[in-house]
Amino acid sequence: MTTLSVRGINENVKKQFEKAVVQKYGKKHTVMGLEVEKALVFYLTNGKSVDPGDLEMEPQAPVAPVEKKPAHTHNHSGDDRGNITMFGKAFVDNFGDNEQVSFKDIRKLATVTQGVIDERSIQKRVNYLVDLDYIKPINQNVFEVKIEKSGF
Repeated sequence: MTTLSVRGINENVKKQFEKAVVQKYGKKHTVMGLEVEKALVFYLTNGKSVDPGDLEMEPQAPVAPVEKKPAHTHNHSGDDRGNITMFGKAFVDNFGDNEQVSFKDIRKLATVTQGVIDERSIQKRVNYLVDLDYIKPINQNVFEVKIEKSGF
């Protein structure tokens, strides 16, 4: 983890970003950095630059408030299965033509496509790809991509 301190940000962009974070999480503390990181990864992955003056700064319709749960609430329901299935498709779309893929590439895909940053959830996705026989470990950080190539 590191700290990012920047100057010269358009005040309206900053306020809109903070507002979006609060609408999503119901708070700024502890989640602002996560959302900035996701925005930076998205920018680096997609390579698109936008002039802040071109952004729509009109107020958006309010989002329903986030239900606040006690800090200790944590469950392991099956809600993640659909996300993992979608991750399999994203993997095929992004790396299906590759011969090898690194753990770092899989982590980046999980972060960019699903906002997953914790190692346990990333490892869950790696295990899913191995179980589907999409990848085979070569070593701890590199995997062989085993997706059958179509003739298209």
